[in-house]
Amino acid sequence: MISAGGLIALLNRIPSEDGRGILVIWHVVEGYARAEFAKEVRQHRRDGRVVPLIPGGGRFLDSNSMVTDFVETLEDNRTFVERELMEMGSPIGGIVFVLLSKRDLAYGGAPSAARLPTWLPGLGGLEVEIEVRDSMRDLRLSALDEREVELGEVRARLCDVDRALLGRMRSRMAEHGRVELFRRAGLLPSGEDCDAVLLQWENWLDGLSSGTGYRVDVRHARSPLAMIVRIAAASSPDGLESLASLLQEALDLWGDSARSVLCVLYRPGGTKGVPEMAQQLLTCVFAAYNFTNAAAHPGEYPKYDLGTLMVVSRELRRGLGDIEHCLRRLN
Repeated sequence: MISAGGLIALLNRIPSEDGRGILVIWHVVEGYARAEFAKEVRQHRRDGRVVPLIPGGGRFLDSNSMVTDFVETLEDNRTFVERELMEMGSPIGGIVFVLLSKRDLAYGGAPSAARLPTWLPGLGGLEVEIEVRDSMRDLRLSALDEREVELGEVRARLCDVDRALLGRMRSRMAEHGRVELFRRAGLLPSGEDCDAVLLQWENWLDGLSSGTGYRVDVRHARSPLAMIVRIAAASSPDGLESLASLLQEALDLWGDSARSVLCVLYRPGGTKGVPEMAQQLLTCVFAAYNFTNAAAHPGEYPKYDLGTLMVVSRELRRGLGDIEHCLRRLN
C-alpha cells in the first residue's frame, strides 16, 4: 500500500494546469484507520493544498452520481473543510480533495459540472467541472523505479531463480548426454567446457553482496539466467514452443504451477502444447529482465499509473517465485 507521504509525493506531480479548479482524488486505504491516514496526509502535505476527506457510507457507488456525491460530502464536512481552507489562507482554486475509502471506485465517471456550496471561498456558488480520479488508476505520473514498485524484490527473485537454475544444471550433469542437451537448448556457450563455465557462474553468483542489487549480465553471460534471457530475446512467440521443449528436455522440468498471465501475453500461435514450466521460465525471466533493465533508466520511458506498475511487479515476483520453488524441489 502506498503511504501518506507517497500519496502526497504523487499528488505534487499533478501539472499546474490541472490544479486551477477542483481536483478530486479517490484513494483506497488498506490495513489502516482512515482517520489516522488522514492525519498523516495533513502532516506530510507541508505547503501542498491537499484536503483529506472520509466519505459517508452509501455514496460513490454509481458512476453517474460521483459529482453530486462529492458536493454532498463537502456539505457533510463543512466545519472541517472551512477550517482547513482558512489555515491555507487562500481561495479554493487549486485545492486537491482526497477521498479516503476502504473500497475501489466505481468505473465510468466522466467530468461533470456541479454548483459548489456558497460557503466555499473563491468558487462558492459557481458551477464548475469536477472529475473524480482514482489515485492508482487514473494518474499517469509514476516512473518505473517508484519505491512502491519494489524493484529490489524483483531483482532478488531473479537472483534466486539464477541460483536455483545453476543448481538444477549441476544436478543433471551426471547424466550421459546432458551437456549436449544444454548446448542444444542454448544454456551453454558453444565450444566452452561445461564444468569450467558452471564454476565461473557459481563464483560470480557467490560474489554478489545482495540479491536486491542483482543485474542480469546478458552481454558477458555471467550466469545461466543470462543465457535464458539471450535465447528468449532471440525468439518470437511462435519460436517459444521449440525452445520450451528443449529446456524441458535439458532440465527435466515437471510439476504443477499456476502459470503467470505473462505466459498468455507471450503465447505461441500454434495448437501444440507448450511445456508449462519451461514456458514460464522463459517468459517471466525475460519480462522481469526487461522491466528491471528499463527501470534503471526511468527518464527514457513514459510515466504510468502506479496501480499498473505495482500489479506488474507483483505478477513478476509471483511468477519468479513459482519457478524458483519448482527448480529447488526438483534439485
